[in-house]
Amino acid sequence: MYDEQVRSEKITPITFWIASGDYTKKMGKNTDLQGGFKFTRSGFTNDILIARLFQDTWVSDPSYSANYELKENISAAYISLITNLDARTNIKLGLRYEYTNSNLGTADTKNIVDRHYGKLFPSFFISRKINDDNIINLSYSRRITRPGFGDLAPFTVFFDPNSLTTGNPALQASTADAVNAAYSYKNYMLSLSYSEEADAIAKFQTSIDPATNRQISSPENIRRLKIAALTFSIPLNLTRWWSMQSNLAGRWQQASSVYKGTDITLEQKNFRITCTQSFKLPKDFAIDISGFYQSGELRGRAFIRPLRALDFGIQKKIDKGKGKLSFAITDIFSSITYRGYVDIPEQNLVARRNMQFTQRIFKLTYSRSFGNSKLEGKRSKTDSSEEERKRVE
Repeated sequence: MYDEQVRSEKITPITFWIASGDYTKKMGKNTDLQGGFKFTRSGFTNDILIARLFQDTWVSDPSYSANYELKENISAAYISLITNLDARTNIKLGLRYEYTNSNLGTADTKNIVDRHYGKLFPSFFISRKINDDNIINLSYSRRITRPGFGDLAPFTVFFDPNSLTTGNPALQASTADAVNAAYSYKNYMLSLSYSEEADAIAKFQTSIDPATNRQISSPENIRRLKIAALTFSIPLNLTRWWSMQSNLAGRWQQASSVYKGTDITLEQKNFRITCTQSFKLPKDFAIDISGFYQSGELRGRAFIRPLRALDFGIQKKIDKGKGKLSFAITDIFSSITYRGYVDIPEQNLVARRNMQFTQRIFKLTYSRSFGNSKLEGKRSKTDSSEEERKRVE
């Protein structure tokens, strides 16, 4: 009927400044006290432009074009106590406090997000060794999940003139309480977990914009997400050169959200199977083949159809074991495709969408260790910027 051309541009530089420190003190023969702090200052400017072609001239669409700026400071301090009650029982108690200052706005609209809050995050872990083959673990923790910068920094992709996917700069962090019980027999493990997450972040939530009658897909904070999971880990050494690791997991999900003043509660049961085959070959060669299959899962108001993927890797040790040359293929068949649907006709929410965010990746890597290998373990330390890098992925 007609032809329309739309152009999108997006520039989003992101910066981090991170300072951290850790302290450990021996309180006795069987007790350690640990403490530390971390300060993170992050921010970005997100310049996004949506333009439409009218009579050979590109005209920006002010509804989806803006220059956002985020400034976020997170201060955190933690303390933990690790003690051995006896030769078979280990306990760890932890407490972390975080205070967040977050502000996001544009030149025209200030304080789209302006939050200042502090939260406590306790944790508890106990392990009981029954004998050399049997161990029982029990844990509780409260954790925080911050929205990724790709979701906070709005992007816009049109599927057609009346449907699009974009970000949500008003997203806030979610908080979850989780308990886990695990039983280990030799190298086999069976675990049962349950979690409740408030303001859970759910991606690709479909809504209708009444002003434009457009169908918009974007991440949202839903009211609550409950997950119960049962996981069984099975390691097998089939021969001296062939080993296998399999994980079987079953989950129950319940998501509660609100859409246009109406409460919506959905449930889903699913399972996931992962398997890794490892082969030790002559002349210091090794091969890994891994894959997974996941049945349909629930994400907020959307259901995701089954996912599957297969990876391959080969490695060769060189330089008398100090160097490694590796070649890997991720998602060999490019099968990781998001196939989601929403089916709530009473709210006029019926949508189907297929999107592929990853491609087959070929990776060639060479690594070599230097110095005294006996000191390598002592030098290793968790990277303090790991959490921030995950928010950029």
